[in-house]
Amino acid sequence: MIIDSTHVGQRVKVQGRGEGVLSFVGVTRFKSGLWCGVWLDEPKGKNDGAVKGERYFKCPPNHGVFVLSKFITFLPIASSSETRTSRIRDRSKALRSHNVPSPSNNNNN
Repeated sequence: MIIDSTHVGQRVKVQGRGEGVLSFVGVTRFKSGLWCGVWLDEPKGKNDGAVKGERYFKCPPNHGVFVLSKFITFLPIASSSETRTSRIRDRSKALRSHNVPSPSNNNNN
């Protein structure tokens, strides 16, 4: 499967890191190639969505990781809207607790 920006927002599993939400797909300044940025559910990442001063997405510290697409597995879509709603609520709460503006409220990008 070819991963592109239309997959952003989907639940994924990152080999060796755990589950999260695909938050970025594209080229970066830190290394050549196509990279996938994932907001991990647990703080098992390396960043907050920024690498070497360049922001690709926003998440709490240590919840962000960039990997090649071969390390991504898509998870089944949640069967219940309640599960999806609670995940969105939890992520919004996490952003606020780390003073990270929500992308929907950030008009500077």
